Amino acid sequence: MSAAELQTPILDGGIRSVNFFNGRLLTARDLSREQEANVEGNRRLGRAIGAGVAYGLEVSKPAESSAASPLITVEPGLAVNRRGQTLALNSRTDVSLVRQLNGSGGGTKIFVTCQPLQAGAYVAGAGVYLLTISPAEAPEGRALNSGVNNTSSSCATDAIVDGVQFRLLQLTVSASDLADPNHLRNRIAYQCYGVADPKRKTFETNPFGPPLDGYGIIDDLRDTCLSDCDVPLAVINWTAAGGVVFIDLWAARRPITEPSASGRWSPLINCRRESESQAMFLQFEEQLREIRENETSLNNFVASTRFDYLPPVGLLPTANVGNAPGFTYQKFFDQQAFHAPVFLESAMVNPLIDMSLNFAPLNLVNKDPIKLFNVVDGPTTRPYVLFISAYVPFQAEARFDITRWNFSNFA
Repeated sequence: MSAAELQTPILDGGIRSVNFFNGRLLTARDLSREQEANVEGNRRLGRAIGAGVAYGLEVSKPAESSAASPLITVEPGLAVNRRGQTLALNSRTDVSLVRQLNGSGGGTKIFVTCQPLQAGAYVAGAGVYLLTISPAEAPEGRALNSGVNNTSSSCATDAIVDGVQFRLLQLTVSASDLADPNHLRNRIAYQCYGVADPKRKTFETNPFGPPLDGYGIIDDLRDTCLSDCDVPLAVINWTAAGGVVFIDLWAARRPITEPSASGRWSPLINCRRESESQAMFLQFEEQLREIRENETSLNNFVASTRFDYLPPVGLLPTANVGNAPGFTYQKFFDQQAFHAPVFLESAMVNPLIDMSLNFAPLNLVNKDPIKLFNVVDGPTTRPYVLFISAYVPFQAEARFDITRWNFSNFA
């Protein structure tokens, strides 16, 4: 291969637009080429921005959902997939998780760019599934044409509508995890984050070895049924007896995350780590909210009975906060390595959260050390305990110029 000279145009892979000029005879192919050029330009911009959920697309279980007819509801929103395609859902949509064998759609779907690797139905039975949104196309209407016989041509479609479809892909989950429903949600979430993935551990131990191309059970699907056209939305646990048991958005959902350009070092410094740390925080707080709203006797709740991992930072609401019960930190962190809370000024909360998200999650099985804080807000303390990994530098040093004696950390 000959070397390219400086200031010499390199046209391989360039976007080719139609050159319009007076007198040119235009054909349908010319106009299609112009459309394709515009689409490719938009997709390249989308790939530069990154993949993930821009906004909306929250997934929930409606009241009509049952074991026999499991349903989910997806809110309006926008996402971008790895191919740079934008996926928009304009209205709240109920989605049946079981296809009707004798049902038919509103018309034949045409899948051009993203041919699905799975039809979309899952094998009936207990399991954990990944819900994704991906692009779809369908013809709409008939266009008039100038055929000699004045009849409608078979290809005279008026428009090709870009839409979306939802797919359900089964995650590989061990029998022991499925047999432990109390820990299942937390374990699946952190398997999605790849916290204990042997491939990731090997790379972290020796980053000079083979590069790490992916980690976590979602990435494990990319060689089989999860394509670059799909954007993960949620993890769903379904059983034949109980229907939809839980929907965990933040086990799978990620914000728009720019692609990494750092090659083999990307697992250490790329934006994916930041997105996953934020997801850990949100996943924990959402699961904690559901526990508060649906369970009782939370003053005796022990974290290790439901969680193997906690995010490196989190907020634990204390007893009787608002309209929902809270927890007692002594019982919540029972048998863990923690100390009694110290006081922290409210101005330090956001900086401390930002700093803590850069640290590894807390492993409760290994009893990782934990720091607790009571947040001082004016003359009172806030109704929650802030916990962080003990590996985060201490930020509550007593300062004579600003520390109040009634909320001090002096010995």
